[in-house]
Amino acid sequence: MRAKGGQSLVEFALVAPLLVFFLLAVIYSGLMFNQYLQVTAATNTSAVLLSESRGETTDPCNTISQAVYSAAPTLTQSQFTFSFVLNTTTYNTTSCSGAQSNLIAGDTAQVTVHYPCDAYFIRINPSCLLAATTKVRVQ
Repeated sequence: MRAKGGQSLVEFALVAPLLVFFLLAVIYSGLMFNQYLQVTAATNTSAVLLSESRGETTDPCNTISQAVYSAAPTLTQSQFTFSFVLNTTTYNTTSCSGAQSNLIAGDTAQVTVHYPCDAYFIRINPSCLLAATTKVRVQ
């Protein structure tokens, strides 16, 4: 009879890299999903704030960007990009001082937030962006 002690070791050596790859893929997917949920929740929260802030803010874009930062504290603030549509006027900065006149009751306002797909330790696709858009009616 021949000893078969080395067969298990060889099989494990062949399968282990595949198992590690799948484990890392699951972890990475979980991190991306977590970030996507944070971006989506922050966008929804800030859009509701925008719909209710007519007459209370002189810089709606700054108000909303600060609300996004507060609603997603674990994400890096400098990596967010914003787009706001207020009464058919588009703003792509975090400051739109004087735009409060575009917050007209009954009109829609749109908030779009982008955040790069970043798993804290690895960026597989640099052009990947998580995006969330919410439209609300201004109160």
